[in-house]
Amino acid sequence: MLGTEIQTKAERYIDADISDNSILDGIEEFLNWLGNKGYVEGTILLDVEEDTFYTLPYNIIRITKIEDPEEDEFYYNYIVDGDKIRFGDEGTYRIFAKKHPSISALADSLGLHLMLEGATLKYVKGYCKLEIDDTSQDGARLVTEAKEDATRAYQILKRNQKEPSTVKVIRHAQ
Repeated sequence: MLGTEIQTKAERYIDADISDNSILDGIEEFLNWLGNKGYVEGTILLDVEEDTFYTLPYNIIRITKIEDPEEDEFYYNYIVDGDKIRFGDEGTYRIFAKKHPSISALADSLGLHLMLEGATLKYVKGYCKLEIDDTSQDGARLVTEAKEDATRAYQILKRNQKEPSTVKVIRHAQ
């Protein structure tokens, strides 16, 4: 969903023109909330050389797992040091990470899952209603519902994710 689509829908809901800055502020505030909660995940495909540090994108909050797509298995021989990552083996890896989403213009796409986009739209509607009238019960309700919808959406999305399995190691003494 684009920021301009959110603006059109919010203006239709409120039945008034809303400034680009107000819409952008509402979107950014909710994206910050989503990022701080860790509700947005993304992937990075990275070709690496052995024992070389690579700088992660600025919006990465935390690495959740790494996969070796060629071997179709999870990869564990890596080190994260702040915003840098180093792999113990050369190859191509898929990094799964929590990220902090952002938008710089209304023409940009939010880049969120459809369920989180719906919550963002609801939040922006509430944000704008509260900006017009800070005592708006409808605005406060929409903001609260948006956060609840986002939490519910994240829980639904997490149910279907495959987590790295653990392997039990048994050693026999000789």
